[in-house]
Amino acid sequence: MFDVGTYVMYNRTGVCQVMNIGSNSMPDVFENDDLFYTLKAVYGTEIIYLPVDSDKLREIVNKEAAELFLKKTPSLIEQFREEDPKVEQRELSNFYKSLLANSDMEDWLKLLSYIYRKKEVMRNGGKKLCQTDKIYEDKVEQLMFGELSIALDRDRDEVRSRFIERFLS
Repeated sequence: MFDVGTYVMYNRTGVCQVMNIGSNSMPDVFENDDLFYTLKAVYGTEIIYLPVDSDKLREIVNKEAAELFLKKTPSLIEQFREEDPKVEQRELSNFYKSLLANSDMEDWLKLLSYIYRKKEVMRNGGKKLCQTDKIYEDKVEQLMFGELSIALDRDRDEVRSRFIERFLS
């Protein structure tokens, strides 16, 4: 169980902070008297209620893990370039969903590096990304850079700019 004040990753919203832990305050919605988290989205206005035994939450990475992730990012990007998946347009959404599903930053990086490579190829050909690519690019940036910014105690836009400049340009 997470303590009040803990930052957690909720894969639908991104980084949230545990504001309260209490019993069911919405008996019409939830049938039992289990304990629930009240979560506040860090980068948004959502308030989320989830049972404390939910498997949809994990604690965000700590500063050391975030720094280690950034340290190994160049080799991961190189690995992902060598693996360069060929995904047909009709399977694109499922491919992206599978990489977002388990809230793993390495999978998020794989998705982001794939979209950025695709964006570069499209731009060089005078074309733009499809809407599916844009939607998932925004979502994965929100999740990954949101988590890194909290772990590193930095502004999310600054983390995004530096990350892209350093690793993905």
